[in-house]
Amino acid sequence: MPTINNSVAISFGVDWTHYDCYFAGNCSADYFTFPVVLQWNFYVSQHWSVFGEPGLFIYHGFVDCPLGDECLGLPQETGVLPAFFVGGRYHFSDTVALTMRVGFPSFSIGVSFFP
Repeated sequence: MPTINNSVAISFGVDWTHYDCYFAGNCSADYFTFPVVLQWNFYVSQHWSVFGEPGLFIYHGFVDCPLGDECLGLPQETGVLPAFFVGGRYHFSDTVALTMRVGFPSFSIGVSFFP
């Protein structure tokens, strides 16, 4: 009977997002997010794997706006929100892969390194 080739891991990250807004003056915002997710990987071929990532992310916003702290609804605060991503990897080798991820709160393309 064949088995599923999979693995489970905990994933940590750091992301930075910058916004510029010219609608109501020269506004900008920077957000730092720190996702912590459970990653469930499925290996579908020698070079390809797919994954799902449910979890949480901590965020902090820095808003610079002449209209005040609540510029166009962008909170300047720290909080916690749910996160969910799905994605895939193309494995160049056992230690390096191209990773593509989409979900809430963001999408990303990058390189993953494995020990």
